Amino acid sequence: MNQSSNGKQESIQSKISSRWYKEPWAWFIVAIIITSICWGIFLLSVSIRHADEVVIDDYYKVGKAINQDLRRDQQAADLQLQAIITLPSNNLESSQTPTQMQQLQVEMSGMLDEWPQQLRLHVIPIARDQSQQTIALVQSLHNKQFYTGPIGMINDGEYYLQLETLDPLVPEQGYLKGWRINNKSMIKQQQPTILSTTATIYSAE
Repeated sequence: MNQSSNGKQESIQSKISSRWYKEPWAWFIVAIIITSICWGIFLLSVSIRHADEVVIDDYYKVGKAINQDLRRDQQAADLQLQAIITLPSNNLESSQTPTQMQQLQVEMSGMLDEWPQQLRLHVIPIARDQSQQTIALVQSLHNKQFYTGPIGMINDGEYYLQLETLDPLVPEQGYLKGWRINNKSMIKQQQPTILSTTATIYSAE
């Protein structure tokens, strides 16, 4: 009896000593599971707080805005608009003032009944060592198709030219009216450059 009783006690003690929470490997596995759960919660919270936002939810309006913008180019083509742009010389002559030499001249032509009082010309150099210029053009009092505007120093070279009206850009809709002429050209001082919607820009001889 004593031997049997002792055997039962040893068996109970061995079971108690072998409980899972007393095993180091059990806690190691639990730690991995808890760490994975915590890391997953952290990533989920980060993804929610820093989620990529859609630029504009209404893709129909975005497409419509792009079409409205392209319509300005088509409007200029339909009106057969053309601009003869003359850049001022960078070298001053004794009989000329700096103000006179820094006036860009633009002469418009096309089937337009009423010409706008102001235009905007973007001069974007292809060379990286030059800066972009935006010229505000004002209509002449004597010739409604003639515009002038101040321009900074500009070197001979290849440029992107964009001539446009000052119509407002309506959010999510684009430009509701107006026109735009744009193309690439090799331009030189005091040598007229033709900006047209029907052909590649070239420098007039």
